[in-house]
Amino acid sequence: MVTIDRVQTGVRIERRILKTAKGLAEALDIPLGELLEGVLLHSFEGTTPFSKATIHKIESLKSVYDLDLTSADAHHLDEPTADDELEDFYAGRIRTPGFVHRDHLRMAFLALGRDPFSVAFARYSEGIRQLAVHAGRPEKFNLTITGAFLSLIAERLTAHPPKQPYADFEAFIDANPDLLDTALLERYYTPQRLASAQAKSVYLLPDRPR
Repeated sequence: MVTIDRVQTGVRIERRILKTAKGLAEALDIPLGELLEGVLLHSFEGTTPFSKATIHKIESLKSVYDLDLTSADAHHLDEPTADDELEDFYAGRIRTPGFVHRDHLRMAFLALGRDPFSVAFARYSEGIRQLAVHAGRPEKFNLTITGAFLSLIAERLTAHPPKQPYADFEAFIDANPDLLDTALLERYYTPQRLASAQAKSVYLLPDRPR
C-alpha cells in the first residue's frame, strides 16, 4: 500500500458523465474518488484503465443515463447561460429524463433571481406542469408542492443579507442543503393534504403548526 494525502476539491462536471461515473463506482464497490484516481493515473501513462467486462458495464450505464458524448466532444463542451437555461425551461425544451429534484430547485432559484415572486410563481409552476405533461405523467404535477418549494427558496433568498447575494445556485444550495430533501414539506404539511386532489390544482396553505 502507498500512503497518500487526499484533499477535498470542488469541480463542475457534465451531469450525465458524473451519473455514469457514480454508477460505475457503485458497481465496482469503490468510492468515486478512488475510481477517478485510477482513471487519471492510467491516462497519465497512456494506458486503458478498464477491462472488457468493465467497458461493457460502462456502455450499459451510458444507455441508462442517456450519455451520448464521446472523447471527440472533449474540450468542445459549452454550458448555456443561466438565462438560456431558464428560457429553455419555460419553453419546454428541457429533457425530462434525468431532470431531478435538484434541477427543479435550480430552475426555481433562477426564476426568483430574474422575476418578482408573483411572476416567478406563475411561470415556474407552468414550467413544472409542462415537464410532467411532456414526461407523459400530467397527474404527477402538484401545485402545492411546486409552490411550497418555490416559497421556501424565496424565503431563504430574502433572509440572506442583500449586500452579500449568493454567487450562484451551488453556493445557495450549499448553504441550504435541507432543500434537497424531498420530504422537507412534511414539516409543514400532512401527507394527506399534500396528496389530495385539491393540492394538485390549488396552492394550499400548510396545515401543520411551525
